[in-house]
Amino acid sequence: MVNAVFHLCISEENVGHSVIVSNYKVQHRKSIHSAIKRVQKYLKDYAQHRHTLIHKHSYMDVKLKKIELFYLHDVNNSSDDEWKKRVKSFRANYLRDFIAEKRAEFRKVNNELFLKVDELLVLLCEEYERQKKILL
Repeated sequence: MVNAVFHLCISEENVGHSVIVSNYKVQHRKSIHSAIKRVQKYLKDYAQHRHTLIHKHSYMDVKLKKIELFYLHDVNNSSDDEWKKRVKSFRANYLRDFIAEKRAEFRKVNNELFLKVDELLVLLCEEYERQKKILL
């Protein structure tokens, strides 16, 4: 988007954070430059998880691995009904707690990222209008 707003004419396959923030036109707009860097800095903490998902095709945190173990054993093959009931209850509660924890974590991350991206988009909109006036 920054490439388009500033008419940088950088080929899409070459657009990256370092190319954008090192561009003179972008550096000249300090507020936009800072907003881009804030988004990048915030996402940096999550980049490794993204790379793991994309390049290794899976991601498992420790709690998720434990949940997987609870479901690997087929409790229905057991003759002890009370044990089956306890295991099913335990794993359902563990899974519910895990999902609630992750949902809260994702909500927090998304809300914080939304604020940073919104700030950047507002600044880019102002810059777009400024560029449009110059071109007319």
